[in-house]
Amino acid sequence: MQKEHWQTGLCIVADDISVDHESLKQRRRGVAGTILVHKILGAAAAQGASIAELTHIAAALVPNIHTIGVAASGARIPGQSTASFNLNPGEIYYGIGIHGEPGYRREPFQSSERLAQELISKLRLNFKWHADDHYAVFVNSLGGTTPMELMVFNNDVHELLTLAALTIDFNKVGTFLTANGMHGLSLTLLSLADPDWLTALNRPVKTAAWPN
Repeated sequence: MQKEHWQTGLCIVADDISVDHESLKQRRRGVAGTILVHKILGAAAAQGASIAELTHIAAALVPNIHTIGVAASGARIPGQSTASFNLNPGEIYYGIGIHGEPGYRREPFQSSERLAQELISKLRLNFKWHADDHYAVFVNSLGGTTPMELMVFNNDVHELLTLAALTIDFNKVGTFLTANGMHGLSLTLLSLADPDWLTALNRPVKTAAWPN
């Protein structure tokens, strides 16, 4: 593209925190947090930001986004007759990737609250938040999770974050980044270190993929 005189920039999103160990961080995947990057950079671009300015925004934004997911079934990969992974009845798998990458622990499903506790504990370790910190919450269906299930989980997340004395300035729940029918969800938190990011998230857009 540069040979055709297009200006280009590079932004690598690696928001998945299912890989904990410092030496393995290069394996971290870009998952649902990528959607927030698209939204914020898109808002800036619509306001006339240059490629250099967008790259600068991305460099500050990406380290402040972390995501972790859980699934109750594997995804259906086109051309393959079996799911990306198999679980026993009533079993869930923490830390899965959207292309069937393995997670970090399997256990029997207990409750939505237990899911929220597990995912938030992982996020807290990565953010090291303090009372009154400001966050955006992004709950994403991986394809096979119903709106009612997402809303129940979202309520549990908010109760736990309220107990942590965090301020939630933005909340979005829906189906944004899927794994072809996987019954599961992901939880993304964005630390709102820059107030412009919240303005960008709230800016209306004309696209079915981001309901206003």
